[in-house]
Amino acid sequence: MANQIIFDQVSYTYNPNTPFAVDVLNNVNLTIPENKVTAIVGHTGSGKSTLIQHLNVLLRPTAGTLTVAGEKVTATSEHATLKPLRKKVGVVFQFPEAQLFEESVIKDVMFGPLNFDISEEEAMRIAKEKLALVGIPEHLYERSPFDLSGGQMRRVAIAGVLALEPEVLVLDEPTAGLDPLGHKSMMEMFIDLQQTTNITLVLVTHQMDDVAKYADNVIVMEKGTMVKNGTPAEVFADASWLDQKQLSLPQAMSFMAKIDSQLDVAMAMTEKPPLTVDELADYLLKIKAGIQVEEG
Repeated sequence: MANQIIFDQVSYTYNPNTPFAVDVLNNVNLTIPENKVTAIVGHTGSGKSTLIQHLNVLLRPTAGTLTVAGEKVTATSEHATLKPLRKKVGVVFQFPEAQLFEESVIKDVMFGPLNFDISEEEAMRIAKEKLALVGIPEHLYERSPFDLSGGQMRRVAIAGVLALEPEVLVLDEPTAGLDPLGHKSMMEMFIDLQQTTNITLVLVTHQMDDVAKYADNVIVMEKGTMVKNGTPAEVFADASWLDQKQLSLPQAMSFMAKIDSQLDVAMAMTEKPPLTVDELADYLLKIKAGIQVEEG
């Protein structure tokens, strides 16, 4: 369980002990399981961004204890002792391409490993491996990252995070600004990475379809604390509760809610409502087959 992330009564206050103090996290108790995909959802201002900044110890708890990669982090933890944790937990922030700065693609991806005292030869090997992993062809390695397309720039930035070979990868709205095809391609890349490397993946998103399709576990944040934790089916089971929390249903469940009154008999054919579009398609085909049997 070395890669479990545990928040034990964690609170965080910006500008503590000043007239400008703001409580952002309040007594958070949660566990992010290792080697799974955990989605963190909640409306704007719920504390999601502050929560994930604790994961790679950009922030330390004001109170309580955070356990990351087997290491305990508290308000008194020394910054120097936290640097190794930043290698174990990689964060892909919104629009990561804005963080590119080196003169070539390969140098940008090598920067992280070199900063952790890895030899230039080994950093080069890692960079080429991660660039290939995210689909950047070799003929672009010496090109300026600013000469690439927007999608390619984002993939280079992601390769830079992966070059640290983190045990936990945090994605903060990783597909923001992408068209549907780019969105699908990017999410499939992350999920394939998680499945092939068994990495712990944390996804912060407003895209409920991604939560339904990819997440093993869902954490719902509100007013700086966790208000629900469970599987996608469990979290999406109560549409009225989600509406109160300013969260939407996945498209498939929203569609089912609209036609529910017309399918009372058919609904009994399944133990659980469809969460994804693929599940919805299969479900409607079963309903059609059932209706045809009855008519026959």
